Amino acid sequence: MSDAALNALDRLLEEERAVLISGDLQRIADIADSKETLVAGLDDSGAGGAAHIPLKRKIQRNQVLMDGALEGIRNVAAQLAVLRETGCTLETYDRNGRRQTWSGPRGDGIERRA
Repeated sequence: MSDAALNALDRLLEEERAVLISGDLQRIADIADSKETLVAGLDDSGAGGAAHIPLKRKIQRNQVLMDGALEGIRNVAAQLAVLRETGCTLETYDRNGRRQTWSGPRGDGIERRA
């Protein structure tokens, strides 16, 4: 892989990290497509060595951030499912630390238990 391609991947990994930290998850799909192409070139180049080690570390670092974001999304989805089923309220905090209250639909007042 050329130095230009390595630099492009490095810049893309830094952009991906910033996007993950900022919570702008809508941009992740575009970045993932570009990253897939660049990483495939990295794998196909057959060139190993020290130049790839920092990139691999950044990929691993970003994967940890991605896993955390996905876990957070799963947790919110589970909480919203409970909210829909029970009609209770859910309190969360936005990225600025402000409290948000989410209310579920009010049912007929009958509580159903399994």
